[in-house]
Amino acid sequence: MATDANVKRALLELQRKDANKLCVDCGSPNPQWASVSLGTFFCLNCSGQHRGLGVHLSFVRSITMDKWTPEQLKRMECGGNAKAVAFFESQPDYKPGMSVKDKYSSQFADFWRQKLTAECEGRVWVAPPVGSTLSPLNRSNASSPAPLSGTPQHKGLSGAFANQPPTSRSLTPDLTRVHSASPVVGSGQKQRNEDYFSRLGSQNNTRREDLPPSQGGKYVGFGNSPNPPTNTAQSAGTFNPQDIVNDPAAALSKGWSFLAMGA
Repeated sequence: MATDANVKRALLELQRKDANKLCVDCGSPNPQWASVSLGTFFCLNCSGQHRGLGVHLSFVRSITMDKWTPEQLKRMECGGNAKAVAFFESQPDYKPGMSVKDKYSSQFADFWRQKLTAECEGRVWVAPPVGSTLSPLNRSNASSPAPLSGTPQHKGLSGAFANQPPTSRSLTPDLTRVHSASPVVGSGQKQRNEDYFSRLGSQNNTRREDLPPSQGGKYVGFGNSPNPPTNTAQSAGTFNPQDIVNDPAAALSKGWSFLAMGA
């Protein structure tokens, strides 16, 4: 069984061979990035353009920093820069100097991905008739790197893209399921709710207003509270020693008032 170290060593040796030593797109030396879906090696600058294409066209990996599987290594061994360029140049819609976006979103790039997948799985790829075109739906299905683990003949393709990030479709919530799970209040439940709150209101009206709700008094809403009890000692004009503790200044003033009234 191949270990991670063996896979990484074989990948680095593959990168040093023949045309793989140069970027497949711009020709820069010692490329450190690769496309698993295309089986090609390219430089750092071109890797950014490949990432912009999306994983359905070019699944980008670093040959030194990322973890590689044996299936991904096999796809690189079946491909390579020289084989990819030779196939591109044999196609009628290929033109020298094409941009990365135009090159890898073309029909001949789709054909190359199909051919590479067939070789990795031990199948014979048959080229479509000259002049034939793929519909957008068929083109996406033919070149998409989505795992197809349910089908035995696509086992290699499934493993090659095992680390592929999820597509936007898998992150989209099922709105119909969310809607069907929402609770629906019927007319009967609504009537029971109204009766319940009406009963609470009637019970509240029978409570005393001079007590707080925590002591069985009437609840009158937020921001409202029952009037505090009247201090009978103060209203009667009598002196209460507790007034000195609660408010010394007011007690002193009241004492002077008592003296004035006595005089």
